[in-house]
Amino acid sequence: MDDNLFDEDEALDYVLYEKMDKSDKRPPTKTGCLGSLILFWVIGTLIGYRVLT
Repeated sequence: MDDNLFDEDEALDYVLYEKMDKSDKRPPTKTGCLGSLILFWVIGTLIGYRVLT
């Protein structure tokens, strides 16, 4: 059985594997936090508007 993942060349396999491994490790983003804040702000504004009118 062939142990190479992508190609016959072991060096190319190693380079491609390292590149794939690095692309999986992205720094965390704060998009989820910002989205949550906007969502809660909109819901709070709509509830406040509904209560006041």
